[in-house]
Amino acid sequence: MTSSKLNSITPVILAGGKSSRMGRNKSFVTLAGKPLIEIVIDTVTSIFPQPPVIVTNSPGLYEYLGLTMAGDIYQEKGPLAGIHTGLIHSSTAYSFVFGCDMPFLDTEFIKFMVSRLHDEQVLIPRNGKWVEPLHALYAQNCLPYIEVKLNHDICRIQSFFSEVYIGYVDVNEYGHNLKCFANINSQADLAAAETIYEKSNK
Repeated sequence: MTSSKLNSITPVILAGGKSSRMGRNKSFVTLAGKPLIEIVIDTVTSIFPQPPVIVTNSPGLYEYLGLTMAGDIYQEKGPLAGIHTGLIHSSTAYSFVFGCDMPFLDTEFIKFMVSRLHDEQVLIPRNGKWVEPLHALYAQNCLPYIEVKLNHDICRIQSFFSEVYIGYVDVNEYGHNLKCFANINSQADLAAAETIYEKSNK
């Protein structure tokens, strides 16, 4: 993969969730003593030359990271609004969008996805009928389609997929361990992640 292809992509990290199930801000939940947001940042900055954009409505909490931050333009409309904000503030033709609570991102799989990108407007991992929209590539030219949905209070991420050129990366084609899509939504998820972490570091 050429570095120019990686350089044409901005990593976007969505850190705007309310974390109702966790009961606290997921970004700062720690795994092995490190906040989840910093784990995600470390991974994406090891891959992409472009610095990440942090989408958050609480910029003061993330100021110490020294990164570009952007608040939702469409308030209270969930992760689709976060993707929209990330694309607005991206300086490149594509953005790779991640959740802030995904501690097991796989650098080689991310690079594999980038290598598969051609002219799709969305490139997303798929396992059977399941897809992961917060581990996916989005083109800037998705913005008009997203805005139509948000203006009509349609907030499901996949609501605009039928209107754009979408490609899928079959995780089985890569022979991939699905733990890279694991996110931390609850104390039970955190406990499971701690077990995975301990096993992988023995």
